[in-house]
Amino acid sequence: MGKGSFIVSGDFRINSVLGDAEHRSLASYLHFSPRLMYFPISNLALGIQVAYEDIRFFESDIEGLAIGPAAVFYIGGKDKDWFPFIEAAFHVLDFEFEEAGTVTGSGHQFMLGAGYLSFLTDHAAIQGGIQYYFQNAELDDTGQSENGKALAIFAGLSYFLY
Repeated sequence: MGKGSFIVSGDFRINSVLGDAEHRSLASYLHFSPRLMYFPISNLALGIQVAYEDIRFFESDIEGLAIGPAAVFYIGGKDKDWFPFIEAAFHVLDFEFEEAGTVTGSGHQFMLGAGYLSFLTDHAAIQGGIQYYFQNAELDDTGQSENGKALAIFAGLSYFLY
C-alpha cells in the first residue's frame, strides 16, 4: 500500500428469492463492480470504479451501469497483514427499466463505507464491510425524479500490483 502501487479490486454479488411453483423466482439480483486504483501516497488509493447491476422482480427488470471516481484510505502501517479502511465513491448512473414497456433514465449515486482488509498472500487480500448509498435517478421520458438510500454489507477480493 505504498506510494506508486496499484490495486485491482471488486466485488460480485448474486442472490435469488424463490417462491411457490407458480412464481419460481420472485426476485434476483446480480451486481459486479471492479475498481482500478493508484496510491499517490501511502495508504490512500484513488481511482475509478465501474458497477453493473441487473435486478429482476416478478415481471420487472432493471439493468444499470454506473461509473465514477473512488477513494479508499487504509488505516495502519506496513507491518500488518490486516487493515481497516474507509471509502467513498461518486457514480454517474445510466439504467433501463422494463415492465409494461421500456423506460430509460440516468442519475448519480454517492457511497460512503468502512471495512476491513486482510492479506491472504503478499498480493491477494479479502475484504468486507458496510456501505451506505444515496442515489438520485430521473426517468428520461417523464422527468420524474426519485431519491433512494440503501445500506449494504459486502465482501470482495483485492489484488495489489507492486
